[in-house]
Amino acid sequence: MRKITIILSVISFLLVGCSIEPKSQISEPTTGQNEEIYSNAKLIELELNKAEEIELFKEALSDSKKEPGIVNMTNPQFQFSLDEESFFLWVTEESGAIMNIKDTHEIYTLSSTSAKEVYDFVNIGHSQQVEEVVYGHIDIQNLEGLDKFIQKVENQKEAKLNIIQYGTEGQRGVRTLTFDGEQVNVFHSVDGNFIEEYNCEKIIIETEEEIKKYFLSGCTGSFNGDFELISVLVT
Repeated sequence: MRKITIILSVISFLLVGCSIEPKSQISEPTTGQNEEIYSNAKLIELELNKAEEIELFKEALSDSKKEPGIVNMTNPQFQFSLDEESFFLWVTEESGAIMNIKDTHEIYTLSSTSAKEVYDFVNIGHSQQVEEVVYGHIDIQNLEGLDKFIQKVENQKEAKLNIIQYGTEGQRGVRTLTFDGEQVNVFHSVDGNFIEEYNCEKIIIETEEEIKKYFLSGCTGSFNGDFELISVLVT
């Protein structure tokens, strides 16, 4: 699933006053005021990696209702990206609201059904952090996370890992590896958009001279064959 970087515990959001008040009752913030406040807020970044997760948030956006007037909100709890757009999210089990980061003067309230589903997603389905390996242009962060994942696979223990790789133009690719005790499922997305999904029999390691390579072996689905995950210089 998607990475959740927990900076602060999930708290119930409170709407100031009546959440959304008529324009005549609230003085409009100066340009950029909300953007600066919210960008400095402590929040949880959600990563939508699986098709059903992406669909859940798309439906929540589609069913949301734009509210009139100028909004005056507390700091957001969450942030997520969808279709190259980023959003702030406030949610409880009974209600929720979404705001496009590019337009912090408008708010969209979630339907009661969407609010419950999104609440369950962020509080139940993702209560534990997923370890991640970051594969940059120059270095690799937390390679030991991949080694631990492989060890769990070899011991037939369920495991999950995010491998994150950034493109030359800043694209954020995420491969979520999930082992269910039998095979490794791989879900690949770029900037929150689904790319491919496939299943692999195992992960193998090969060392050629001073280069160590990690392969997904026996893959079927959107990709067939062996796939090189990471190669690293052995020192």
